[in-house]
Amino acid sequence: MRRHHRFALAATAAVLTATACGAPPAEDVRPPVPPSAPTTAPTSTPTRTPTRDRADVTVTGVVRTGVEAGCLVLDADTEDYLLLGGDRALLRPGLTVQVRGTPKPGIPTTCQQGVPLEVHEVRPP
Repeated sequence: MRRHHRFALAATAAVLTATACGAPPAEDVRPPVPPSAPTTAPTSTPTRTPTRDRADVTVTGVVRTGVEAGCLVLDADTEDYLLLGGDRALLRPGLTVQVRGTPKPGIPTTCQQGVPLEVHEVRPP
């Protein structure tokens, strides 16, 4: 008798599966979306300010170790500069140096300290 129930159950499942597979898809029951209002173009176009290469600066200060490993900062009178590049033999912590370079305030760094300064020249003050 159990075998008969299993067979009937399996047959019923097969029929339901076959019927469902051949059935047309159900209609979309979502409410209709009203047409959107026409959009208009903005009245003004965004403008970008042309960027200029920053002029080189020459600053004098004391080289300090940054808060992050491998970072060197020039502690100048008016600003701290994150030193990018340059001769590391001349840029040692504790030395007072004069550095010529290009400020790069928008450049991403991991040092998180000072204005990034691309170093072109290092010399004693």
